[in-house]
Parts: sequence; structure tokens; C-alpha cells
Amino acid sequence: MKTLSSYLDSHFKESFTIQEVGLKLIPEQNSKIRAKLESLEQRAPAISSINLKFTNEGKEIFGELTITGAGRKFYSGVRGKKPLKIYYSLENEVNKQLIQWKKTRFLNQNFSSTIIEGQEQLTGGYAL
Repeated sequence: MKTLSSYLDSHFKESFTIQEVGLKLIPEQNSKIRAKLESLEQRAPAISSINLKFTNEGKEIFGELTITGAGRKFYSGVRGKKPLKIYYSLENEVNKQLIQWKKTRFLNQNFSSTIIEGQEQLTGGYAL
């Protein structure tokens, strides 16, 4: 059974990283952010990586959230004083980008515009 366990462990690793530059998240913040990143992983493109970075800039913290996958890059950068609030703002902006991507990701590839008797119609990848 140990063999199966090590096989599963290598395939179910987190696809996100959290970098802390010049600061250290307290355990409560870290666990809340990790839980949110796990949820974000489910909404991100299938094969993607997520990078969250907090940089201490003296009086403020700069947070960056980047998702790279499906030939796209989703990004947000926010300054603030509290890492958890910064993360929520970052996630909110990236969620908007993901929603827009999901609405339009197949339109360019699978649909073509066809004119039939003066009316333009979208077809599901097949010419009418």
C-alpha cells in the first residue's frame, strides 16, 4: 500500500506557491490563504500553476497573484497593509479574469460566423 500512497502523493501536490519576501505570514493567515488557493485551483485552467507573492515595502505590502496556464496569464497586483485583505482583492480580480476567459475561450476556436440569407449566425465549428 505504501507504493500506491507515494504514487498518489506525487500526483496530488499543490499547484500553487506562496512567496513571502521581507515578511512572514502568521499561521492563521497562511492556512486561510492556502484554503482559498485550493479553491482557486479548481477554477483555474486544468494544467496551470498559481503563484502568490507578498513583498514587504516598508509601510505597505505588495501582493501579486499570477495564474499561468492554457496559454494565458491571469494577473493581479495590490498594495495594502493586511495580507488577508490583499489576498481577497487579488483573488477577486483574478476571478473576474477567469470568468471572462471561460466565457470566451471556445468562441475563437470552435465557432465560425456564417452568413445565410443576409443573417449572420454562429455555428459550432461546422460550416452550414
